Amino acid sequence: MKTVLCESAWAASMTRNTRLSARYWNWVKRLGKKKALVALGHTLLRIMFHILLTKKPYIELGADYLERFCQEKEKRREAHMIRLLEAKGFKVTPATAE
Repeated sequence: MKTVLCESAWAASMTRNTRLSARYWNWVKRLGKKKALVALGHTLLRIMFHILLTKKPYIELGADYLERFCQEKEKRREAHMIRLLEAKGFKVTPATAE
């Protein structure tokens, strides 16, 4: 099974403008090619499990999915911090971009 997943991961890593190839090239920088392939194989396995569990088709999220997700997460975190500070009695005003 590991062999099949690694072969599938290799094929997915060679595609263009997909979430899987973006993840692979992000991991290659830190882990190296072989470990990145195993990690991508694990991601493929998780995707397959989710597809079988929910019986819904796979939806490609795009190569910039991780960047969009991180930006949204940062915005949510900022809003949460502002709410916490305002709950403690601080007045928070957003900085102007100059």
